[in-house]
Amino acid sequence: MPKTPRFSVALRLEPAKLENPDLELRWELERRLKNHLPDLEVVEDGFGFCRHSDAMLISYASVDAGRVVAALVQVLENEEVLGNRLANGAMLATAPAESTDFAEHVVVYPTALAGTPLPD
Repeated sequence: MPKTPRFSVALRLEPAKLENPDLELRWELERRLKNHLPDLEVVEDGFGFCRHSDAMLISYASVDAGRVVAALVQVLENEEVLGNRLANGAMLATAPAESTDFAEHVVVYPTALAGTPLPD
């Protein structure tokens, strides 16, 4: 029986900093996460755009935010995704799973911004 997700991990992607800001990134990133974490249930549980910019927001639910963040950092920094190197245009943030708004997420990547609210 799957465990109830306890954490939300939000990925914020800034399209102006990407070579190919395609919505397909959403699906490809989910595939990459499943490849990196075959033993951990990770569910995409939200998608949208920032209110004050063109940034895309994707939210993943899991029982282990640390492993999800580590896998996403691996992808962001070391893999090309649909023609994009994502690290320069990305932020990762975490919040409890019951959070209902991306504004409740706290940045964990890049580390220079760690502890700040996720920009909307």
